[in-house]
Amino acid sequence: MEKEKVAVIAEQLTGLTSSEWTRIKQVVDTEFNYRAAKVTLDDPKELKRRLGVEFNLRRFADKSD
Repeated sequence: MEKEKVAVIAEQLTGLTSSEWTRIKQVVDTEFNYRAAKVTLDDPKELKRRLGVEFNLRRFADKSD
C-alpha cells in the first residue's frame, strides 16, 4: 500500500467510534466475500504444484510435475 493511501485512511479513521468501525468493516468484508465467491480455480497444474509445496512434497523452486 502506498504511503499516500495510508495517510488518507489514517486521517479518515481518526475519531471513528468502535461501532462505526464495526459497521464499516462488516460492509467491506461482505463486499470482498461477495467478490471472492465469484473466483474459480482455473490452473490445476499450478494448484498441484502449490499443494505439493504446502505439504512438503516438493520444493518451491521445483518446476517439474
